[in-house]
Amino acid sequence: MAKRRLVIVPGIVLAVLLLIGTLLALPGRSLSQPKGLPTSALKDQGAPGRLSAAQIEQARQIAMADGRVQQALGGEHYQFVHALPVWHDFGPASNACAVHTCAQVELFDFTRILTLVVMVDLDAGQVTEVIPMPHSFPEVNAELADLAIRLASSDPKVLAEVKGRHFEASMAPDNAWMLTGPCAVHWCVGPSFEVEGVDAPLIVIVDLNDLAVVHVTWSQSSAPSGPMPMEEAPEACPDPGTVSQDGWSVNYEPTNTDGLRLYDVTYNGQLVFQSLKLPQVNVWYASGGYGYMDSLGCNGIVPPYGQTQVIQIGGGFQILQDFRMSGWPHNCNYRYEQGVTFYADGRFTPEVSVYGPGCAYDGLYRPFLRVDIGPAGQLSNFFQYFTDGGWTSPAVEGDFPKNEQPQVQGHQWRQLGADQSGYQVSPTGKDDEHYIELVHYADEGDNDLPTQGTDPQQIFPLQWANGESIQDQDLLLWLVPESQTTQNPPYCWSAGGTPNPCTNGLDLQVTGPVATLPPPSATPTATVTPSPTVTTTATATPSPSPPVGSMNQYLPLVSK
Repeated sequence: MAKRRLVIVPGIVLAVLLLIGTLLALPGRSLSQPKGLPTSALKDQGAPGRLSAAQIEQARQIAMADGRVQQALGGEHYQFVHALPVWHDFGPASNACAVHTCAQVELFDFTRILTLVVMVDLDAGQVTEVIPMPHSFPEVNAELADLAIRLASSDPKVLAEVKGRHFEASMAPDNAWMLTGPCAVHWCVGPSFEVEGVDAPLIVIVDLNDLAVVHVTWSQSSAPSGPMPMEEAPEACPDPGTVSQDGWSVNYEPTNTDGLRLYDVTYNGQLVFQSLKLPQVNVWYASGGYGYMDSLGCNGIVPPYGQTQVIQIGGGFQILQDFRMSGWPHNCNYRYEQGVTFYADGRFTPEVSVYGPGCAYDGLYRPFLRVDIGPAGQLSNFFQYFTDGGWTSPAVEGDFPKNEQPQVQGHQWRQLGADQSGYQVSPTGKDDEHYIELVHYADEGDNDLPTQGTDPQQIFPLQWANGESIQDQDLLLWLVPESQTTQNPPYCWSAGGTPNPCTNGLDLQVTGPVATLPPPSATPTATVTPSPTVTTTATATPSPSPPVGSMNQYLPLVSK
């Protein structure tokens, strides 16, 4: 376990130490090893998908010695959380990571509610990027998880519900949020308690900023509780790979917390998209007044289950990755599938399946699919949506949700290249979908994204929408479906019968010939030296609020 560094105001140190000492002395409680924690937080040995203890410490020291990091932290209350491995998910300033061993160091600024992402080149011994990410959180590490469980285990509200019965506590799920109060802003986590003689787990929301329990409620679900009679998948990252078939060349790899990543994807030798991944899935339970922000990946709360599959289908192939918690389909466990189907005619279909059952009957799920799409190349891309009987070219960034108006052969959106060839886009599922178009910036997610979102009223990619033109630009697409759990008939539900996931995505159909452009630039050689960059300030600059039509609040919750 890497050492941690904590800088706090005078007087808090003694209080925290006394609190931890008191909690350690608590009798009569059973604290299980936190389930669902990032494997990097629980393992010291080097292995695929994680850094060794020596590499973690090396990355921490390099990051903390960098003047830009110290300036960005500014002496505030912060903590080193972890250092994660880097595959190919990095921006151009860190392009040496294509051939060097790199680490993504994450520090949390408790004062400004900000994750500071520091890209470290371990081979060169230098920091390549410093990226302040306001309104975001790392995955909780083992130390903080243990502290949260001990805080919850001694809280009077929790003890009043437990009533002296034996219990086991686990950090599964993980990052939590609420619509109001401190957990609408602070870094909060949601340990769960299995209490003797009670079928449903007790959900406890703990504020890591204030070291306090803020919410206690029982899970409202008929999914089974207790030990899961199922063989767990081995703790290992899936292998990366490449598929060359039907005119397609597709690279894929695991990530720490951004699901399966497909990158540098070409069709007939021309770039179609640079990167596609699933940074997180949000779920909200109106009945309980709380929600979770699930991360998928080798160091996420919902880890990969088995190897990435390449499945042959009629006219093409599918690349599919299963993510599930070890206790699925029991209470407060989650399973997701992420897949992309590629067809010989140039069409492709990315989709996300939500299995549940989660922690209550009324889960509202929002997967966040990020696609750096570029028909006929990254630059000079155009976007249109169908409305009022014709195609409209919006001037600026925003949310262009699925609508019920008549469309051209079911198509609702277009992604076009400079010669107006590209893709006509249709929704594939029955649920609401938000189609968010932004100008692409590397520091808004080219690296592995921490958990995003302290504003529960907003779909988080809109925090990066600040009125820029989206015509003739390098564009970025976020697809955000919204699926409401129902039990009769079951939907997004996997307890007590055949799983019935809710599946949503996009069908992208070729329109016109793909423009002939030079192939993507070659992989950089080991001699490439990145130009260190840093965002000049760690204080977030508020973006103009999107128009009312582009906002979708979690409340009121309407069951479908």
